[in-house]
Amino acid sequence: MNDPQQSFGAAYDWRVVNRFNINSIRAAKAPTARQIALIDEAIRRRFNLIPFTVTIPPDERDEALPEKLKIELPGIMQWMINGCVDWGERTLAPPEVVAAQ
Repeated sequence: MNDPQQSFGAAYDWRVVNRFNINSIRAAKAPTARQIALIDEAIRRRFNLIPFTVTIPPDERDEALPEKLKIELPGIMQWMINGCVDWGERTLAPPEVVAAQ
């Protein structure tokens, strides 16, 4: 039984059913690779830092992008479902650029 309130009694197995994701655009709010290196392995292995190395100049930004994405929502949802199925079947390894962080 997965009862988090069970403090005493017979031993039991805890089955992980969720993952916690931190999404941050501000690098100042996200932990740096150095900060993560200073903490123990148990916490460090739970973070995947994704480097955002490209900034689109304002004059090249597509102001109509939100509307274009709304049109593509069914395809985006299918892409997300396919990715979730792949992840569930074989787990997904992070790309080299993420693993190197």
